[in-house]
Amino acid sequence: DWVNWIMDNRKSVKIEKQRGSDVIVFDTKYKRMNYLGNNSNGMGDVDRNDFFQINTYMTYYQQQANKNLLCGGLLYPLTSDHDLNICHTENWLGNTSVKFLIDGVKVDDDPKILLEEENKFIKRIEKVMGYELSIL
Repeated sequence: DWVNWIMDNRKSVKIEKQRGSDVIVFDTKYKRMNYLGNNSNGMGDVDRNDFFQINTYMTYYQQQANKNLLCGGLLYPLTSDHDLNICHTENWLGNTSVKFLIDGVKVDDDPKILLEEENKFIKRIEKVMGYELSIL
């Protein structure tokens, strides 16, 4: 297992996690997710450019013969509780073997609560992956 972090203009970090041929890829954002719902372009507070960027990463891994892309998505500092019903999909652009998600960690000033929120996030990702993650 390994994690590859790549800085992208200090606005996001690409996270890639691989186990055997299974791969997940996320684009981490530093702006907060407020779950604003739809706006004029139908994406709420998900930036259109961010959406296209993660889809580019996911397409790259999907096209690799020795990779099995399981899921990808955008990760944010969250301002409210996570809702699986609106944030995780069972398919990515019609591909039912790849999941797409918007997720992250609910931020809190209390370190104990923040740690609990981090653990909830890890459990959600493990559920999507279908196995426990080994975290560095």
